[in-house]
Formats: sequence, C-alpha cells, structure tokens
Amino acid sequence: MPAAGTSPLNLYDHLASKARKRPGAYLRISSDRFGLEAGVDRQLEDAEDSRTRLGWGSFTKIYKENDTSAFKKRKATQPDGTIDWIVLPPEFRRLLTDLTLGVIDGVSFYDLDRLVRQPRDLEDLIDIVEYVKRPVAAGPVVAIVDRA
Repeated sequence: MPAAGTSPLNLYDHLASKARKRPGAYLRISSDRFGLEAGVDRQLEDAEDSRTRLGWGSFTKIYKENDTSAFKKRKATQPDGTIDWIVLPPEFRRLLTDLTLGVIDGVSFYDLDRLVRQPRDLEDLIDIVEYVKRPVAAGPVVAIVDRA
C-alpha cells in the first residue's frame, strides 16, 4: 500500500516514456501436439496489447517457438572435446543477439516462464538489459525489467 499522498508505480507510464520504435515479441509454447499454434497466437495477442499500452511501435520481429521445450537438453560438444548438456531454443538465442545488436530495441512477451526456464538464459537476458539498456516487458499483467 503506498504511503499517504503518493500513488503506486505505474509501470506502463514508466516504460512508455522510453517508447521503443523497433520492439520484438517472443512467443513460446512447450507442447502443440496438433500444430495449431493456438497457444502462441494467444501469446501474440497479449504481447500486442502490452505493446500498444506501452506506446511502442509495431513489432519489427516476432520470435516464435511453437512446440519447443525449454527444458529438453541436448548434447553439445565443445571445440576442446568437452561435452555440455544445454538447452538451445534457437529463436531465444536469435532474440538475445538481436537485442544486443540493436535489431530490436525492446521485447514484449507473455510471461517470464514462457521467455526463460534456465537460470543461465535469464542471466544472459539480465546482462543485456543492464549493460545494453534494452527493456523487456511481460503482459498481460505487466512486470518489467528496465535498468535504463
């Protein structure tokens, strides 16, 4: 409860003051047995709603990972011959690269557990937000990470 005479923080107003001209949207659903993409379509509707409420421009890129697990690990052999077991959602990796390079200047997504499921992925995202100053916004209930 805010103190008397103050108002609660309005996260939409805070991020709207940093309007993004080239936002991206990230959509991921773990299982789509019939390939209908209904889950990612619903997520896109929520991401569009958040983008509009924030006053951000149209999505420059939409990163869609339909029927893609964020837990299923794959064996990756490193150049030195060591083996790591890692999760490599390709569109998420592309999203991080595009955020870093400025191809997109912010990202909207449905919920944090749709965006990242592995601590190392969240750490990579936090580094970009903190050091490259790119905001990320989740909806429909907005939770925002913005270190600008």
